[in-house]
Amino acid sequence: MGVSKRTESTIDVSKDVVTNRAEAFPKLFNLVLVIAAWQTYRIAGAVFWGALEFNGGHKLPDAWAIPLAQDTITGLLALLVVYRLAMRPNVLTYALAIAWFTFGIVDFANGIVVEALYPPFVPILGENVPKEFLTGWLVVNMLAQICGLALLLSSRMRRYFIEAEGTDGFDFTHSPMAGRWIVVVVVAALNGIFFKSFGAGLNAVFGWFK
Repeated sequence: MGVSKRTESTIDVSKDVVTNRAEAFPKLFNLVLVIAAWQTYRIAGAVFWGALEFNGGHKLPDAWAIPLAQDTITGLLALLVVYRLAMRPNVLTYALAIAWFTFGIVDFANGIVVEALYPPFVPILGENVPKEFLTGWLVVNMLAQICGLALLLSSRMRRYFIEAEGTDGFDFTHSPMAGRWIVVVVVAALNGIFFKSFGAGLNAVFGWFK
């Protein structure tokens, strides 16, 4: 009987510790998670691989191979980065996130330069979509990643990961946003997989206003 009570007490204490740690997430940490999770859409880079000239496509010059490959890598790594940020905070996770955010920003900058120097042969989102739309999309998403990186580099955020070193992390339900970050990952992934359909929808919308 006494052992049972001590066990229950231990479980209660463990739950309290998890709850207290969950309440200690840095301010705007959820925003960092959402920004990182949204980048999963960049698996769309693989969707456009067939549009490259050396693959027999007629939409994109070969110079687009580099940003498309970088996009694909960024999108595939997004789930790992978000998972570790949310559930396994430690110094390794922090270093991985910093490197990944930086890589993603460089990719966007590269994409903007490639688009300016080697524009698509035909509008990749459709003839009705203004060419400025793609540039705007790249710039807005790059600014979002810069924002996420800036937040990560803050002293409060850095201290959070340092203090979490050696802990067991969180289970799914006690992770930030109560695990709802996975919804952003799924929505972003679907957006990437069906990016061509997204482009077709945009093309139709802009066509109505012409």
